[in-house]
Amino acid sequence: MPKLTTDWMKVAQSGPTVDGRNIDPAWLLQAAETYSVDTYTAMLWPDHFRFQNYGKVLELRADTRPDSVVELFARIEPNAAYLWNNQFGQRLYFSMEIDPNFAATGKAYLVGLGVTDSPASLGTDELKFSHRRNKPESRFLPGAEFHGLTDDEEERVDGLIARVLQRFTIHPKTPASEEPMKNEQYAAQFEALEQRVAAFEAQVADLKASFAATVVTSAQSTEQAKEQAKEEPAQGAPDSADAFAKLCDTVLKLSQKLDAIDSRLAAAKPGETFNSTAPAGTAPLL
Repeated sequence: MPKLTTDWMKVAQSGPTVDGRNIDPAWLLQAAETYSVDTYTAMLWPDHFRFQNYGKVLELRADTRPDSVVELFARIEPNAAYLWNNQFGQRLYFSMEIDPNFAATGKAYLVGLGVTDSPASLGTDELKFSHRRNKPESRFLPGAEFHGLTDDEEERVDGLIARVLQRFTIHPKTPASEEPMKNEQYAAQFEALEQRVAAFEAQVADLKASFAATVVTSAQSTEQAKEQAKEEPAQGAPDSADAFAKLCDTVLKLSQKLDAIDSRLAAAKPGETFNSTAPAGTAPLL
């Protein structure tokens, strides 16, 4: 896969910084002279933090303007992580990491290039380095805005970003469309429902017959008890007439409820309508 590279972009210039310090022109000239990816590759770091690089610096070039200001230019190779952030207007500017005495050579060297949201400036000399570098003379120098892609390269960037998005995007599966039911399926369902209703009606009929027999038996037993009570007066025994009356009343109410159930089952047979929104206690039993 071909790598994306930028055109020459200005990353710093010599002279006073916004905080009153100075960028030595010799640093930029020496950095352009000594830089080589074979010697030490300067990586692109988000805000100078060493946890995920955004690409690397391929080449450096220094130009001297008529006013003696030295400008440092770089060609970089950004990766997908950098392109992802940059498309949202993030990490627009560069910030040099210069070591004035690289590897005891006595010459300055670009050891890294930060990408940041700080505004473009002449350059800020910062004495502290990242946690992995403890040389106090190392410099962080903000520079210029990232804007060096050609039209062809922008199209390649768009394609690369689209591939990255596709890799990390979850595509929901299209649910299978439900086929409409056939007449045979409807007929089978209604037949099964009718069989269940018929079986339930038979159970209710058996239950009603059983209760009717119980009522007759209870009535006969009560008559016998009354006759026996007439012949043998009770001596301190509880009055069984009230108990019998309560029992008959309970059996009568239960029989009425069963009749109501039977009526609702008849109304629920297939082909007939029924009220499915009846109040609790009166809704059809299915």
